Amino acid sequence: MPDITIGSNYFCHGTSIRLEGPCNGFVISDNIVRNAHVGFVVIRNAQGSGAHSITGNVVRQSVWRDEGHEPPVGGIVLGDGTGCNVVGNLFDNALSRPAITAGPGGGKHIISSNNIVNMDGEQILVKDAPDCLVSENLINGTRC
Repeated sequence: MPDITIGSNYFCHGTSIRLEGPCNGFVISDNIVRNAHVGFVVIRNAQGSGAHSITGNVVRQSVWRDEGHEPPVGGIVLGDGTGCNVVGNLFDNALSRPAITAGPGGGKHIISSNNIVNMDGEQILVKDAPDCLVSENLINGTRC
C-alpha cells in the first residue's frame, strides 16, 4: 500500500494507526491523538519497508501501557521500518513508555524537532536500529 496520506484526524483510545507488513510511503500528519494506550503509530513486521513521514501531530494525555506487545508500545513505534522521518510532533503528558522508539531492526530514520513535555524517563529510544539521526528534540525543555 504505497503513498497514502492520513491527516487532520482525531484519534482516541487503542492503537490509532497500525502499519503491519511491507508498506511504503505513508504520510501521517496534523492529527490529534488522545489516550492511544497501545500506541499512536505502530509499525510491525515491516520487512525493511518504510519511508513514512510522521509530522506535525499532537499526542496528548495518553496513558500508554505494555499489554504484552513486543517491542514495548509507545507513541510512535518504528519497529523494523526503514527510512522514516519523525519530525515536529508534540507529545504532552503521555506516561510510562517512550514517546518514540526505533528498532530492533530497520533504521536510517530521522527523529528531529519533536517537543516532548510533561513526561518522565527516557522518551526517545533507538535500539538496534543503525544509521539514525536523532537531533534537536526537546524533552521537558532540555535539548537532546
